[in-house]
Formats: sequence, structure tokens, C-alpha cells
Amino acid sequence: MDETARIRLSGHSDAFEISRSARELLLDYLADARSSLATEPDGDETVRELESVIGERLRQLSHDATGPLDTARMTEVLTGMGPVESPHSAAASPLREPRGRFWCRIDSGKWFGGICLGLAARGEFRVDWVRTILFFLLLASGGLLALVYLALLLVLPRVPSVEDYERLVESPRSPA
Repeated sequence: MDETARIRLSGHSDAFEISRSARELLLDYLADARSSLATEPDGDETVRELESVIGERLRQLSHDATGPLDTARMTEVLTGMGPVESPHSAAASPLREPRGRFWCRIDSGKWFGGICLGLAARGEFRVDWVRTILFFLLLASGGLLALVYLALLLVLPRVPSVEDYERLVESPRSPA
């Protein structure tokens, strides 16, 4: 038999008697909600309102139930609430796909313009290998590759750092 626990939720003075497994389920749901809304300015307020609504549903169920609320009822309540997502990510994700990897030059950690760092980030290679290969290709081409390198300096967009590049790769593609 599952042990019982008592839990208080925001907006309710009474503690709800629920099973330990139902309590863990509820706490996991609220932790997921907090992490989803962590970047939102009113994230904490939204989680408190969410707790209040869950408390109202638990209050209705506890009046009808004879014992502590079990995992099945808690699952029913949380399924009815649905997943919690940040409004910004929910608005951007359904219709727009991630940008994906793109050609650029990266300023942070650059040696000569950031072309090698951009190539390494795009291909997910080690930058020292890209620089070494580019150096040997420059020697093998008799310096002709230097003209291509200079053209890339003029054409490729600049990104401040590799972290910014990775963030841009995952961000939605801007409308054309």
C-alpha cells in the first residue's frame, strides 16, 4: 500500500491528503512547469496560478473520495492540465522550423577573420584540424586559396561566439 502524504498548494489553506507516488507525480509536474517558464518574467506567478487551479481540482476530487487521492486520479488531473510551455517557444515552434547549420565567420577565438572557426562550428569539427588542413591547402594551391579566403571574409555573416552560433542554429528561421 502506498503511504499517504499531505501537501499544500498556493491559494489553498487546507492541505490535501494524497498518496506518496501521487505527490511525487505532482512535484515533478510543477518542477517541469518551473523549468519551462524559467525565462519568463512572470514565470513564478504563472506556476502559483497553476498550483491554485490544480488545488481546486484536487479539492473537488477530495470531496468525492473517501481516502487519499491516488496516482490514477492525480494523473487524470495533470493530464487535464496539459503540458506547460513558455509562450515564446510555443508561439515560435509549431509553424517555423529551426534554422539549421549555416556558413559564417565567428569573432570569438578567431585568428584571421574567423573563417576556420566558422567552418569548424558548421561541420562540428575541431578548429585546430580545420586550420591545419586549410594551411596545407593554402600551400598546395600556391596561395590561390588566399583569394577565396578574402572573398569569404567579405561575404560571410559575422557571429560573436560559438555559443551564439549554436543558439542561432536552434532558433526558428526568420520569415523571408
